[in-house]
Amino acid sequence: MDDRHAMTAIFYLLRTGCQWKALPRCLGAPSTVHDRFKEWEKAGVFQKMWEAGLIEYDQVKGLDWEWQTIDGTMTKAPLGGEATGHNPTDRSKSGTKRSMHTEGNGIPIGVAVDGANRHDKKTKQYRCRECKHWWTDLSETIFEGTRLPLSHWLVALDLFRQGKSALAVAQELDVNRHTAERMHRLLQDELWINRPGEKLSGISESDEVYIICGAKGIKQKDRNPRKRGLKKRGRGTAETDKPPVIGVVERDSGEIRLEVCPNATKESCHEVIEKHVEPGSTLNTDD
Repeated sequence: MDDRHAMTAIFYLLRTGCQWKALPRCLGAPSTVHDRFKEWEKAGVFQKMWEAGLIEYDQVKGLDWEWQTIDGTMTKAPLGGEATGHNPTDRSKSGTKRSMHTEGNGIPIGVAVDGANRHDKKTKQYRCRECKHWWTDLSETIFEGTRLPLSHWLVALDLFRQGKSALAVAQELDVNRHTAERMHRLLQDELWINRPGEKLSGISESDEVYIICGAKGIKQKDRNPRKRGLKKRGRGTAETDKPPVIGVVERDSGEIRLEVCPNATKESCHEVIEKHVEPGSTLNTDD
């Protein structure tokens, strides 16, 4: 099928809104036209046609930037997969939201497609002309998908920096405790994933603390839950549900490295020191 014939069939589908299988045979086989449509869509042909049309319209008649309109509609998408969201106006069924941005004469100058549960103020999207990838201002960040305003996150980040608890965050932001704990956990995970990889140098200090893991009645990963609380004082190991956390801090910069170890033997401490401290540095310990 030649390109002009395929484009005519695609325009017929877009104009009438019929299903692919309802395409008249005189315009071509539905599967062939659909394959050509997917090929061109992946190559960005329709995006380039739209951009070229806007440029030509602006040159001939001119786009009216003084008055602009944004609106959207939600449609059902039961087989849309992860790209859909729960439609709040249709008993939480899977659906999509199509938002359109037009200029004063009704000419579409922008479009965004997202899940039906996406708020209008968060649907601004961008597309790379090279890889055709779509993204938003919050893509691939801990704020992606959040329903809280960024101002709440900035306050939570400042409280987190001060060492405040999740309960303090909940009271300050007037949110429930579970939301504050989730924010706290996301910040901790992000800090751990993006932790500095350089070794400490100069003068550093090292010490350990023993943390009780698990609680009475809570099943552990490979063992039954304890029937009594762990009240044993002093040192412990991972096998006794009291593993040591070895920390190393650099005096000048204040940078800290933490490592959970199975025990606090000399070999375990040496492994942590070799991993996080530059050779030849001065390390002070209480051993």
